[in-house]
Amino acid sequence: MGGFVGMRIAARRPDLIASLSLLETAADAEPIANVSKYKRLNFAARWMGMNRFLAKSVMPIMFGKTFMSDPNMAELNATWRAELMRNKFTIYKAVNGVIERESVLSEMANITVRTQVVHGDEDVAIARTRAQATCDAIPGAKWVTIPRAGHTSSIENSDAVTEALRSFILNA
Repeated sequence: MGGFVGMRIAARRPDLIASLSLLETAADAEPIANVSKYKRLNFAARWMGMNRFLAKSVMPIMFGKTFMSDPNMAELNATWRAELMRNKFTIYKAVNGVIERESVLSEMANITVRTQVVHGDEDVAIARTRAQATCDAIPGAKWVTIPRAGHTSSIENSDAVTEALRSFILNA
């Protein structure tokens, strides 16, 4: 949820930000179509914990199709499924923060620092149209697509994310 925080700080306190890299995020509120599904999952996680059944439902939201189906990623996939299941019952508080956040899209024009918006091309949690609208609303923001990656591109295609960040930092 660092993108949610970073956008708000950059828009409201630009003196605190030198540059901004936004990964798999959007400035709008959570779409109504997602809210009811996420609330059901969140309710179950709060009362039953993040069990195998819930992890099976959440993994395709967090990770792209390539990561989920690639046999070469099976071990990493299992590692992150186990990490997901280690979440405590209190995870519902963080999920509520995502579900209930207000749009700050109208504030994006206030961002004056160099910004890049990095988006996995298989991200279903943040649809490309939403991430692109955020990028378009920030003056001069650069768009970067990460191939073969979903909502967790830094895990799914870490080399491409590292290169995007390195390039952004070195070409200041």
